[in-house]
Amino acid sequence: NISKKVIDVMLLSRKYTSEETDVAGGKIAPGTSGYVDLYVKNDSEVTATYNIGFKSTNDGKIPLKYAIAAILGGNAKRPADDDWKDDILTLTKSGNLGARAATVGYRLYWKWNFDNSMDAEDTALGIAGTATTTVTATVTATQID
Repeated sequence: NISKKVIDVMLLSRKYTSEETDVAGGKIAPGTSGYVDLYVKNDSEVTATYNIGFKSTNDGKIPLKYAIAAILGGNAKRPADDDWKDDILTLTKSGNLGARAATVGYRLYWKWNFDNSMDAEDTALGIAGTATTTVTATVTATQID
């Protein structure tokens, strides 16, 4: 039995931090970052494999970077510098979940680096105020007989 679920991940639905003090609530800008926690639960009576993949629709070309880390004991390890990726498609996770309510969690981190070499582009994005990005997570689970 195969199950597939597609979820739009709301990056700004959680608190995020900013190095800048004049960023309006619900907006992102250079220096902002945050995360969203995602959980996969196996309610079946048999072990299942799972695969999580991500894609991003970034019409405004907001220069976001992404990282992912397992949640263990309610916490996730902060990503190291080399964990951050420009291409969210490279962030996939997979594994096995035991039967009867086994759960695994991942924290999807995002950030918009403050980069002085991109100042003109960042300013133009901010002035226009119309750039958006959507992240979608696709979870596929297959029962193992």
